[in-house]
Amino acid sequence: MLLLIISILLIVLIGFSAHRASLCSVSAVEEIITTRHAFMLLSFIKASVWILGITLILTEVFSLYPLQAYGWQASVGTMIGGLIFGTGAALNGGCAVSTLTRLGNGNLGKLLTLAGFFIGVLCFDFLQAEKLASAPLPAPTIFEITSNWKIWLAGSISLWMCWELGRLMRTHLNRSFFRDLIAPRYKLSSAAFIIGASNGFLFFLYGIWLHTRLMGEMARHLVFEAPSPDPLLGILFFALLTGISISALHSRRFYLEWQPNVKWLLYFTGGIFMGIGSAVMPGGNDVIWLSALPSLSLHAVPAIFSILVGIAVTLFALRYVGLNIQHVDCRGDMCKVGDTP
Repeated sequence: MLLLIISILLIVLIGFSAHRASLCSVSAVEEIITTRHAFMLLSFIKASVWILGITLILTEVFSLYPLQAYGWQASVGTMIGGLIFGTGAALNGGCAVSTLTRLGNGNLGKLLTLAGFFIGVLCFDFLQAEKLASAPLPAPTIFEITSNWKIWLAGSISLWMCWELGRLMRTHLNRSFFRDLIAPRYKLSSAAFIIGASNGFLFFLYGIWLHTRLMGEMARHLVFEAPSPDPLLGILFFALLTGISISALHSRRFYLEWQPNVKWLLYFTGGIFMGIGSAVMPGGNDVIWLSALPSLSLHAVPAIFSILVGIAVTLFALRYVGLNIQHVDCRGDMCKVGDTP
């Protein structure tokens, strides 16, 4: 029970931090396009390294590894799935986690994204059931491999984590911790630390706990009579939404958008693409960054590359037909988002 309470608090903090930092793979690509910088993308890598380091240390100390930490072989399907997911994320205007942050801001149209994601997963599962598509092949994760080089890797990452933590502490040394905690915007490095360090413990305890796993398992349970998802996943999902909602209300960014408009069609279509892509890869961008890459899964890097390419190509296509993309500037470790000048 104590571990569950701690886990819920950590996930609430993750949701709060993700909302304050406005982290999103689509925004990361928009930053590259509009400013030729990749600071947000670097923050994703930092978060993954935090997860890898903490999980490695915990697995070595307790001689256990996450039971739900899946690894997959890299394949052509990985690249195709990434391109499909990236296309969907760009159409939706945000990836898996940012969909929840927009929903927490009051944009009810993002419920259509979740519905589309649900349908997209079912589409791929139907193709699998009809033998028209094959399941991805599993591969061992770094946590299952017995090798001395894991200790060297854990030691090297530990040195980096100590250096990065010291740098963060120096940054906040002369400032109020509580004031920084409720700041309207989070620095990218601070958000990467909070999200990465918290996920390190959560990943060790639960493996893949993110809502995309919950939605995929729920879809298979309702339609294909697969086992029902662990109720714990629903509790953790609610905790994530709670953290996002608290941040939205406190920062006064909550604004109820309930009237349908043409963007809702893009949300729904994007959600379908994201659901299909996440099933083909497998894993959405949240699972790839926060689970697959820290596990050093063979498909993680090709999946990330293809997701980013899919987002970029779709953004250029949207701009070509006259739609604006956001201008994202993350210099100074803080992101500013606005219309393209």
